[in-house]
Amino acid sequence: MAQAFKRKTSQGIGTSQVQLGGYTVAAGVTATIFGLTLCNISGSDITVSLWHWDGAVTTKIVSGAPIKAGGTLVPIGWAQRIALQPGDQIFASASAASSVDAIMSVLELS
Repeated sequence: MAQAFKRKTSQGIGTSQVQLGGYTVAAGVTATIFGLTLCNISGSDITVSLWHWDGAVTTKIVSGAPIKAGGTLVPIGWAQRIALQPGDQIFASASAASSVDAIMSVLELS
């Protein structure tokens, strides 16, 4: 079974839902998100939300979590991982325009 580590980023996430890193799990692949960091790049306190979409159902991961100005939130990390199947995607939005940068670390198995 082949393994591949991937890094996906999105910059300037705002009030519209953004697919993180444009990442969709490919056919014949399973993946694990083992890290996701959201950084508030604005000068004000904000809130962020995250969703998982499997092609049919949207499931909220984080809803309105606060991030202080210049701060970070790590909703997926060492103790919290998310398994993904083919077609799965992760989306994020923030309470203010162009206020969040994100980096997501993924391990793919094929």
